[in-house]
Amino acid sequence: RDWSVTGVQTCALPISGCPGRTITCILILADGTEVERVDFPRDVFARIEHAASKLGISLGQFFVNAIQHFIDSCNRRAA
Repeated sequence: RDWSVTGVQTCALPISGCPGRTITCILILADGTEVERVDFPRDVFARIEHAASKLGISLGQFFVNAIQHFIDSCNRRAA
């Protein structure tokens, strides 16, 4: 869990039916509302962790940045 990002909590939990295969990332708002669940193959998740580490940011911040980038891209296309 990473509370370093204001208003956002992220969790990365292994999926109980597929040990060793995937990681589920859950985006939870500060009020406890679950926004999204995304299942990543372990190798993809490892690359995401590595990228966050290279940038010197937390995994939570990495996901928040990615979400913000996606929202900004959608807004630019809609304009």
